[in-house]
Amino acid sequence: MRQRIWKARIKGFTLLELLITTSLIALMGLAIYSTFARGVMVWERGSKTDIVEQEARFTLQNLAKELRNSFKFSGIKFSGTKDAISFPTYVNTARVGEAPKWEIGRVSYFYDSSKKSFFCREASYVDLFQDDLPKAREIVSQVNDLEINYYFFDAIGKTYKWKNSWSDKETFPLGVRIALTTGSGEEGKEFVKTVYLP
Repeated sequence: MRQRIWKARIKGFTLLELLITTSLIALMGLAIYSTFARGVMVWERGSKTDIVEQEARFTLQNLAKELRNSFKFSGIKFSGTKDAISFPTYVNTARVGEAPKWEIGRVSYFYDSSKKSFFCREASYVDLFQDDLPKAREIVSQVNDLEINYYFFDAIGKTYKWKNSWSDKETFPLGVRIALTTGSGEEGKEFVKTVYLP
């Protein structure tokens, strides 16, 4: 008789056991869902800023490479302001899908504060004598600020200094520092690249 009672108890669950199990499953499901939802939000926010950060890093790297490849050329002068820079270098004049065709030309980078964008315009030496220059292309969006400084030797003070414009048409600066700020408010990031010219 005692064996029958024991077997009867094994076969079923009490109401209390069912409520506790259901509550635990619901809590685990809620924890998994909230973790997943928070992860998706962070990923979406990160993916939006990642694109702008990647554009900024790639652009500064490319600008540094072009500055290192720049050279003195009588037909194209080096010039720069706080938010624009222009210099002679080799530009690729081939169309998309063709083999690269490198020619002497001028590369200009400039910041348009009304569009909050950083632009680049490449023009071959021949293009500079035509009425319409090639169209500038946007290379970094969501730019809040851009500051370009030029490193030089001050012969009067016998010291090296930075200034925010370059107007000496006969020489190149010793270096260029570009500070690009993207994003807004606390989420804004500053990218700085310093390039010393040969």
